[in-house]
Amino acid sequence: MNPTIMSDLTQMAIDLVGAGISVMPLRENKKPIGKWGHLQDELMSEDQILECFSSREVYGVAAICGKVSGGLECIDFDAHEKNIEDIARAWYSDQGVADILKRNKLYIERSPRGGYHIIYQYENDKYPGGEKLALWPNKQSMIETKSDGGYVMVAPSPGYVVVKNSLLDLHPITWDEREYLLAKARVFNQYHGGNGHGTRADVDAVKGFDGDDPISWFNWNKAEYAKNLLIEKGWVKVSYNEKEGVEYWRRPG
Repeated sequence: MNPTIMSDLTQMAIDLVGAGISVMPLRENKKPIGKWGHLQDELMSEDQILECFSSREVYGVAAICGKVSGGLECIDFDAHEKNIEDIARAWYSDQGVADILKRNKLYIERSPRGGYHIIYQYENDKYPGGEKLALWPNKQSMIETKSDGGYVMVAPSPGYVVVKNSLLDLHPITWDEREYLLAKARVFNQYHGGNGHGTRADVDAVKGFDGDDPISWFNWNKAEYAKNLLIEKGWVKVSYNEKEGVEYWRRPG
């Protein structure tokens, strides 16, 4: 490994730990160097980082996801030699997704095979493990989360390029915002051959809509996102007319 790259990886590892994100070195095959279970519960010291990142086996740096890193999670758009660009662009173009990305400065990077990592922290009492959100027709992963118990290789590891914002300056999102991002990713699933993760059953698992009615699905997600924005701005729901299906909200002040 080039000494300059080694230096950059080591410095990034130190900076990430300084930002409260657990790290570890990876081999070129993305496998950890040595045991790393304890790093899901504690951060390395600077001396430990300097020691383990000095190995000639080190190829990249990984951010460890989950509770230890303040609820760090990655939405991984994986190309598998397919056109992930249009999928990612369609996901970004949803107004709700775009608002969350902009308001909370989610970190975006490009991976060596043309995919994307969307990385953020979220606030919650519990942190679930990774999930396949959408699959290609051949059942290969298209979009998945790297979550508690997992890790993700990040820049400046070779081939990873920062697209937007900084991994060292994350603004935590809410659980509802996280759920919105994941729900919008699930709709791109292209495999419908079973009832496991990443199939239509997962898409329908988003509560509150008729999975066979795309208009119902659209309205449910937009309505929930709008309500979250109102609450965030200080609006209060005061009543609901069940007969007419109308909610009444009071503005702040």
